[in-house]
Amino acid sequence: MAMTDGDLVAAFPHQLADDVRAVLAVMPEARLAPASPFSVYVGDEAVTLPYRIYQDELPVDVVCSLTAAQQAILHCLYSRHCDGLVRQRHLEHIATSDEPWLVPFVVQLAGEYVVEILESIRHRLSDLTSKRSTQRLAYGAFIARNPGSSRGPSTGW
Repeated sequence: MAMTDGDLVAAFPHQLADDVRAVLAVMPEARLAPASPFSVYVGDEAVTLPYRIYQDELPVDVVCSLTAAQQAILHCLYSRHCDGLVRQRHLEHIATSDEPWLVPFVVQLAGEYVVEILESIRHRLSDLTSKRSTQRLAYGAFIARNPGSSRGPSTGW
């Protein structure tokens, strides 16, 4: 099932809608519609993430012109890119965050086959083993709310 670019707003909590629209406004037109959406909960809010997106990456100066929240949104979206190297590059920007709305993007990548992505996650989430760390609390809350999240979209999150 394909999504429209407008549906990408639903990949984030509603309070980020204006920032998501600002990011989508600067992203190039997609070669294909975002594909295979899957839904998870961020806190009590359902969000619908794309499995893949097909936009070319933005120039660095355009990315730098965005606010910090908009840059994080952009990195989340590109962590769903059809190219594994692009996914890894953008993962590097979001994996250390304990912001709850970023967590599903990282968790989804943990179930993929690109070894370099898995290594990046292992290095960036080094605080998960520390009891009471904010990272552990954020990821634990996400997994508790989405018990099938480690299985990925093909098994029906």
